[in-house]
Amino acid sequence: MDVCKERHNNEVKKEGIQCIMFDGRKDLTKTFVYGNDGKSYPREIKEDHYSVCSKPGGNYLFHFVNNSVEREAQTPAEHIAEQLYDWIIAHGIENQLVAIGGDSTNLNTGWKGGIIQFLEKKLGFKLIWIFCALHTNELPLKHLMLALDGKTLSENRFSGNIGKLINIATNLPILTCIPQLDFVVDLVLLEKKVVDSLSTDQKYLYRIHNAIASGVFPVDLKEIQIGPHNHSRWLNLANRLLRIRCSEHCLKNKDLQNLKLLSEFIMGAYSIMWFDLKTKHRWIQGPHHIFKQLALVKKQNKFVRDIVLPHVCSSARNAHSECILQTMLRSLDEGERRFAVQKIIDVRKNKDVGDRKCRNRRIPVINTETNNLIDLINWETEEISEPVLICCLMRDDIIQFIINPKFGCTKLPYLRSIY
Repeated sequence: MDVCKERHNNEVKKEGIQCIMFDGRKDLTKTFVYGNDGKSYPREIKEDHYSVCSKPGGNYLFHFVNNSVEREAQTPAEHIAEQLYDWIIAHGIENQLVAIGGDSTNLNTGWKGGIIQFLEKKLGFKLIWIFCALHTNELPLKHLMLALDGKTLSENRFSGNIGKLINIATNLPILTCIPQLDFVVDLVLLEKKVVDSLSTDQKYLYRIHNAIASGVFPVDLKEIQIGPHNHSRWLNLANRLLRIRCSEHCLKNKDLQNLKLLSEFIMGAYSIMWFDLKTKHRWIQGPHHIFKQLALVKKQNKFVRDIVLPHVCSSARNAHSECILQTMLRSLDEGERRFAVQKIIDVRKNKDVGDRKCRNRRIPVINTETNNLIDLINWETEEISEPVLICCLMRDDIIQFIINPKFGCTKLPYLRSIY
């Protein structure tokens, strides 16, 4: 075992890790506990397990347990940040690390008490924050379902009449004529290699979206089962709601109208964004995804917009000034590149190089009426900070982005893998 650890540690140092990703979940773990008689007895206890990998590549690095006994006076976020920090220092990658990522939960991303914030303070410099955009895409659907059909119940059930059909959605007979939407929805067109990479439930969303958009429900789609709904993952809820929409469901009056609103939101925003995120998954595209999501939501019924927009805005972590500036530096629009360069020069205040000191990474106030990326946030009232990747570039180098958006990749080769 020691030989394997030694080999793994050497490989880590040789690899040159620039980005780490972490995730955790609570599992039942078999262990032994000692009774009053001094004997050990088998037990199952719930432990919070975390695993860490490198990106790109997804290579396993290490794992640990968020143990409440070891935490003492620390919060869970502080303890997890300490575990990450100790490993980073032990393997000597602190000087090459530029990015960290995970789920967009408050535990991970809280600007006061989140894991990444604590880790940055320990390291003494800021990192690029990378989030699971598919997770944030689920939040508007979740809150719309709760608003229209009532609260959730235990065992992944719902209290409303629509929710009570969720578990039996695939047992309902398909309608001869699929109900039309109040607006035109384009087909989602994916390359074969992308379709082949989708899971069964993801393929179902792809196919039922196109079935409703085209008005033709394939015969074999009627026979395909949908995975069970889980309150922590909402993809199968979207699948089941669309299936109910195409079925003989006996919903009437307000429930029928709410089902219509839910299915139109899924068709007009949720599924379109889902596959956009799946195919355009580089972190640098994050601000564009927020901009597109806002545009799609604004096409929805006003009642739906009023419910959904606050949750789109409150989860818009990729609208932070660092993200927008980094994205605009790589833009094909010279006006956006020029704007970004000027903002970075203003932030530096006559200094030749940038500052990687820690900052408060709050989610900015989003301008929901914007029709361009520059006006997504208010640059006069928000705290502006320079993108991590270009802090080491001189002022004259930054100006080169106006002429050549790919300048950074030639100046700093490591940017190629991060972009």
